[in-house]
Amino acid sequence: MDVVNESTFLATSPQKISISKHHELFSHYDALIKQMDKLRSEAFSRIHDRIKRTQYIAHISVEQLGNLESKIADIETKVADAKNQNIGDLLGYKDNSFSGINIDQLIDGVEDDDEQEEQEEKVLYDDN
Repeated sequence: MDVVNESTFLATSPQKISISKHHELFSHYDALIKQMDKLRSEAFSRIHDRIKRTQYIAHISVEQLGNLESKIADIETKVADAKNQNIGDLLGYKDNSFSGINIDQLIDGVEDDDEQEEQEEKVLYDDN
């Protein structure tokens, strides 16, 4: 004959099994909560890192844009200075053979010469 004592009774009772299942489910729930917290923390960290990198890249881009703007302004200044400079000075002539002629006047003169050549060619072809 089997002896039934209190511990045997509790181990096999539906109430003990229910408490055991509840404890097991609570352990799984607790593990899931911890895993979700860890994943949320990692995701937040990645998002924060991406925001910082984006801010850094944007700062660099703004800085580079400022550098480009200053370089463009320098080039425009040099072009304006060169346009106003005497052709003889640019070519290194010491005499006054080009005195008073600046680049814009020289360009206009070349364009006028091109137009004159085109008109002369038209006259030659029209005569033939």
